[in-house]
Amino acid sequence: MPRTSDKKESHAQERDRLKKEIINLTREVEDLRSELLNVNGGRKELEEQKVMSTAMAEHSPNMIFINVKGRIVYANRLCEEIIGYSREELYQPTFNFLDLTAPAYRDLVKENFHRHMAGKEIEPYEYALITRDGKIIYTVLSTKLITYGGDPAILGIITDISARKAMEEDIQRINEDLRQLNAAKDKFFSIIAHDLRSPFSGLLGLSEVISDPTQELTLDEMRKYAGRLHILLRNQFNLLQNLLEWSRLQRGGINYKSERLNLRSFVENVLDQLSINIIRKNVELDNLVDSQIVILADAEMLQSILLNLLSNAIKFTDSGGKINIRAARSEQWIETVIEDTGVGIRKERLAKIFELDKVNSTAGTAGEKGTGLGLILCKEFIEKHGGVIHAESGPGKGSKFIFTLPAE
Repeated sequence: MPRTSDKKESHAQERDRLKKEIINLTREVEDLRSELLNVNGGRKELEEQKVMSTAMAEHSPNMIFINVKGRIVYANRLCEEIIGYSREELYQPTFNFLDLTAPAYRDLVKENFHRHMAGKEIEPYEYALITRDGKIIYTVLSTKLITYGGDPAILGIITDISARKAMEEDIQRINEDLRQLNAAKDKFFSIIAHDLRSPFSGLLGLSEVISDPTQELTLDEMRKYAGRLHILLRNQFNLLQNLLEWSRLQRGGINYKSERLNLRSFVENVLDQLSINIIRKNVELDNLVDSQIVILADAEMLQSILLNLLSNAIKFTDSGGKINIRAARSEQWIETVIEDTGVGIRKERLAKIFELDKVNSTAGTAGEKGTGLGLILCKEFIEKHGGVIHAESGPGKGSKFIFTLPAE
């Protein structure tokens, strides 16, 4: 039988062993508890970070979205406000994010989406959004490839640059205005330096011959010189008239005053003023405008329009040629056509006849001079009425000048 002392020693050893196990188990429990606390703390930290990130996104000055496999799974508050769709609508599986993109940019957005999903970096780029009410907003889109719910996703940040775009357009418009002003100045000085001065040598020469007492001129010679003198003076008068009207127009000195005008009667009055030109050039001119057509126009501007267009038609039509004037109503407009059987206009020149800095007039079929300023005046006067003018022509095919003015 075991001795009592041995039993006591065995029991003590067992207590020590159990005590060590309890201590070890306690340590393990503490370690597990610590690990559990760390895990919970990490979760809490992650939750806090998530709340902070969401708050930052919701109060961002930019639109922010997350796209997974072509579907929007997150959009911040600003997306709702600017685009006009609620988040519930944006998150619908059937909602196509490309519907928010202007048609001209859809291929670009689609291509960059696929490149991004293939792991390629995409530099920020400009594109245009379409809001629910159809408004176009110019933006810059910055994207980053992320993981969302275990899936690859695209985080997008959209910056509205509409204000910048508007400013750029204003700058472009101002630059264009300055370009036109410079062109107007250059053209004005060109006319004064050349077109206005040059004919005076002919005028002085003719007047010198007529006034020279040593020249014994016959009646026919006197009529010939007087006729030539008349043509030169008339051309100079027309040029000065156009210059003065154009100058007044540039300075805002011409006021638009609309009134009811019978177009056929008005055309007849202008033709009376051009009767000498018509007879001398031996052209047939028919006023085919219906007597019932009434337009709303400024009388002085209409006078200048018709005088310039009909003078040009006469100028570029050979002897025996024909010129027709006709008009027809088209909704709220009267479309007037002045058509001639003249020499026509080359295609490359036709595109520039209404541009001030590209104007370069050619001589008429009888050597008549001009500046091209008359067509510029016609365009500006017609646009003052809200109308438009264009020309159709080709070498040897004659010309058509078509313009619109408001109907009664």
